[in-house]
Amino acid sequence: MYVLLSCVHQENLEFGEFFIHLGFHMKETGMSLEDLKSYIQLWEKGQDGVDQFLQILYNHQEEVKAKVKLYQENL
Repeated sequence: MYVLLSCVHQENLEFGEFFIHLGFHMKETGMSLEDLKSYIQLWEKGQDGVDQFLQILYNHQEEVKAKVKLYQENL
């Protein structure tokens, strides 16, 4: 994958690395594919999408916290 990414601009390479990181960690914590797609679209919008971008992160964080709490209560 890095060979493929090496032929693109540095900015896209950095986004590619970020996306790999994002995809792994967010998906591992249960973020829906729909939210991942929205997250990426808002990331690409830059400053124009920052409020919605942060809202998706906040919502996901709250969902993960609720799941952790539920799991702890049921151990």
